[in-house]
Amino acid sequence: MRRLFPRHVVAALVLAAWLGPARADTVVDAAVKRYFADGSWALGLFVAAFGAFLLRGGISYRRTAGAMSGWPVVDAKVIESRVDTRLVEGGEEPVVTCYIPQVRYAYTADGSVREGVTIRIGLADLGYTSERQAREHAGRYPAGARIAVRYDPSNPTMAVIEAGQVGGVKRIVGGAIFLAVGLAVFVLTIWTGGPEAR
Repeated sequence: MRRLFPRHVVAALVLAAWLGPARADTVVDAAVKRYFADGSWALGLFVAAFGAFLLRGGISYRRTAGAMSGWPVVDAKVIESRVDTRLVEGGEEPVVTCYIPQVRYAYTADGSVREGVTIRIGLADLGYTSERQAREHAGRYPAGARIAVRYDPSNPTMAVIEAGQVGGVKRIVGGAIFLAVGLAVFVLTIWTGGPEAR
C-alpha cells in the first residue's frame, strides 16, 4: 500500500474522516491536497476496486474450503512434483523470493480422466519464503505416488489434495483496507472539491 500512498497521506485521510468537514482544511494540508488533483477520484475507485477484488477472493476461498467436506474423494496418481520460484516486487522493499510447491496429478471424475494441480486452495498464490518448507510440502507427493483427492461435483475439473485454504483471512483484511482507503480518497476528492479547492 506504500507504493500508492505515503504514510502521512493515509494518516491525513483517517484524521479527516474522523474530524468532519469543518476541520478538513486544517487536516488535509497543501501537501496532501496534491493527491486530490485531476484524476485522483479515478485512483480512489481503482484502489477500492482492487480491495473489492481481494475481498471477494478471500470470501470465495473460505466458502470453497467450507464446501470441500461434501466433495467426493477419488484415487489419483501423481504425475509430477516440483518447486517453482517466484520473485515478488516489494516496491521500496527488496524483492522477495517465494517458493511454490507444485503437484500435477491425474484422477477420474464424472467418467473422464482429468488432471489437477491444486494442492490446497490459495497455496499457489502465497507459497513459502523458505525453499526447504516448499520442498518438504511437495515431497509429500512424489511422482508415481497414489493419493486421494477431492473434486467439486458441480465442476469436476476442480480438485484438491488437501482440504482447507491458505490466505483467505489475509485477502479479506487486505481487501477491506484497500476498499476503505480507496473509498476515502474518492469521497475526500469530491468533498474537497478537487482542483477548485486548492
